Amino acid sequence: VGAMVLRYSYLLRSSHLRILDMVYWPAVQLLTWGFLQTYLLRAGALNAPGGGAQAAGTLIGAILLWDILLRGQQGFCFSFIEEMWSRNLPNILMSPLRPTEFIVSLVLMSLIRLALGVLPVTLLAIFFFGFNLWALGVAFGAFFIVLMLFAWSIGLLRVLFDALLAR
Repeated sequence: VGAMVLRYSYLLRSSHLRILDMVYWPAVQLLTWGFLQTYLLRAGALNAPGGGAQAAGTLIGAILLWDILLRGQQGFCFSFIEEMWSRNLPNILMSPLRPTEFIVSLVLMSLIRLALGVLPVTLLAIFFFGFNLWALGVAFGAFFIVLMLFAWSIGLLRVLFDALLAR
């Protein structure tokens, strides 16, 4: 498992564009929706009776949680797709690596990719909008666990589907 994670981390470190891509798109999404929310609050469009401003405050949190789900699933799938693109999947399947160990390496790589992509964006959310996702505490931990399990299950289904199509 460690060797597979090391292999994937070498692939990730060898391309600065991959790392930039993991940070760029979540940052663009956060800044776009966050500044739209700020504009709507200042324009008074969300200050209607009934808590429109309070509901709009959850927009940034929803964007960050959605990005955790998306990046978790992509991190799982992209590592597997890189094996298919490099035509290395038969070598991995013939190696003594068990399927569960292969899946654990994909999960660990998903967490690494997620950390590289989401941590800078959460710092941007604190800096620009004053929204601290980490202040949610235990609720954030619960959201994170559920989102990652769901993302990995989607990623695993995608990997199985791609492996069947590769035959």
